[in-house]
Amino acid sequence: MEWRNVKTWISILFFVILIIWFLEPIYDDYQISNNHRFTIGITTGWTRTGKGPIVNYRFSVYRKDFENNAPSGRATIELEGGRYFVKFLPSDPTISRIIWDMPVPSNITEAPIDGWNEIPK
Repeated sequence: MEWRNVKTWISILFFVILIIWFLEPIYDDYQISNNHRFTIGITTGWTRTGKGPIVNYRFSVYRKDFENNAPSGRATIELEGGRYFVKFLPSDPTISRIIWDMPVPSNITEAPIDGWNEIPK
């Protein structure tokens, strides 16, 4: 009887961890949609997956470098050296989303150390 209780608790713990793992990206999207800034991200390479390429990018905020990756979503992006706007959470820049539809114009050379409130024109 005691083993059954341990097995039940392990199952419950596994289920809770699985739910957290699935809900974390949704929570991150919620946070970043309500409080964000923008900076410049530079693509640094890619990895092939069964669902398409995952593109690596880096960006700098508060004079600290961050790296992330995202599915490309499009076939016409620059996989290395492309410059795209990145939306990030100011309190935790590790939470970021690259905006593939918005390459950075060549007249914008760098971003402020804390990013922009909105995408510059």
